[in-house]
Amino acid sequence: QRQMCIRDSLYVLVPGIFIWPFSANADPAEMGEIYPVVAVLLRFVAVYSLFDTLNIVFASALKGAGDTRYVMYMLACVSACVLVVPSYLAILVFHTSLYFAWFIASAYVVLLGIAFLARFRGGRWRSMRVIGEHVPGLSSCHADVPAAEYEP
Repeated sequence: QRQMCIRDSLYVLVPGIFIWPFSANADPAEMGEIYPVVAVLLRFVAVYSLFDTLNIVFASALKGAGDTRYVMYMLACVSACVLVVPSYLAILVFHTSLYFAWFIASAYVVLLGIAFLARFRGGRWRSMRVIGEHVPGLSSCHADVPAAEYEP
């Protein structure tokens, strides 16, 4: 987590160290135009990567705890409402800038990260059963293999 914060801080504070390897053999006039754009985009990457970490960690924790429906519904709804439709409208209908497209992508990841964090902190996953009860009447296809006992 500390390394992530350092990396994201470097994206914002000194973007030149990430741009420099690509500018070594580039035309200085072209790099003069590209550098400010990339510096701004690295700020979006800093925000995006911070919240994408929340997204990955807490979505995985919720799925592992059995709260898969919530994760599925959030991904479907937020993808459609915050990423796909706004991106389509912004890029193809309104012809907005590259920055606005990154804003939409960042908003999507921020919203998902916060939603999964809030759901995890809510604790509903604690009462979910991941391993179901044995259903009487169903025969096992491996009757000769003893069943493992599980005690919570």
